[in-house]
Order: sequence, then C-alpha cells, then structure tokens
Amino acid sequence: MQSPPKPAQGVNVVVTFQAVGPGVPNFPPLSAQTGADGIAALTMPINDPASGVPVEVLVSASYAGGSYVAQTFFTPNPGTSASPSACASPGPGTPPTGGGPGGCNGGGKGP
Repeated sequence: MQSPPKPAQGVNVVVTFQAVGPGVPNFPPLSAQTGADGIAALTMPINDPASGVPVEVLVSASYAGGSYVAQTFFTPNPGTSASPSACASPGPGTPPTGGGPGGCNGGGKGP
C-alpha cells in the first residue's frame, strides 16, 4: 500500500497584481513560502484605492523543476462605482447623443 503524497513545503510563491483600469496604482508584488500543509498565505493591505475597479492577480511558483502559474482577479468594493477619470471610454451602452469620443487623446481607449 502506498502512502499519500506529502505537501510541498518551503516553496516560494510570488503574487503580482495589475489594475485593470485607469487611475489605479499598481500594487507591489508579494511573496510567501508554503508551510507544512503546502499552503502559502499572505496579507495584502488595501486602502480602497480603486473601488469597483478589477485587479488581476497572477500567482507563480517553481517546484521540482517545473514552473506553475495561476491567474484570477478581485474587485475591491464591487458594489461601488469607480471614481471618475479623465481617461474613460463611454462603452457600448452610451446613448448616441452623449459621451463624446471618450478615452484618452480622443482615441476611445485608455493609455
């Protein structure tokens, strides 16, 4: 009878963040090591810089000669609207009589 696999201990896990909207600061990368249970935990201090703006999360780790990557996202205070920005696009639901060309430099898209 074989014993079950053991969790990977001491693996360095790096988490990077990328804001998915204009006017949102980039968060610094964070790192942690897996414990005896194979889980890495870290705390990300958020001072509500971007209510309602999604933030992409990219997690990477190397173990036993392989590289592993996972991606997800979260939205701080998803029930609130993002603050107005000088760099916004009106989007497909904007009435034809309002909104103007939108975007940065009149291009309709952010930087």
